[in-house]
Amino acid sequence: MLSAAECNEEISTNLIEQVSSISSRKPCATVAKSLVDILNPVFQSNFKTLFETAMTESHNLSPKESSKDKKKSLEAILKDTTKSVSSCTQQNDKDLTVLLSSGKSFQQHDRERMAFFITKEEALTRMTNKIDQELSGKTKPRQPSGSYDM
Repeated sequence: MLSAAECNEEISTNLIEQVSSISSRKPCATVAKSLVDILNPVFQSNFKTLFETAMTESHNLSPKESSKDKKKSLEAILKDTTKSVSSCTQQNDKDLTVLLSSGKSFQQHDRERMAFFITKEEALTRMTNKIDQELSGKTKPRQPSGSYDM
């Protein structure tokens, strides 16, 4: 087994020899590919891992996803979205129908909907204040009008 200094020296000398043999007229992608091809055997013999894997892990890069995997993940996302939309429509949820038929963006619809939103605590304080005012005589209680008999 080589020491770290000897390993670094061997890598650098091999790299310099190999890179100098590569033509400077080649595109940088070709040069990078040939560098990886040069470094892979050295990394494999000394560190028991590929250079590509080490660089990917050190720079937090994700591996290239194949077209099949991309298609599967997209289909899974679409399937989940379709299920959630269909479950909303099957539950007689009018929010989705209103959103889709209004012609507004979701952000605009949500902003308008949340303008009238109050929390449970706010509603409780409003109701207790209203009841207290009615009991003290400051306001009249609401009297429903109309007949409830059918």
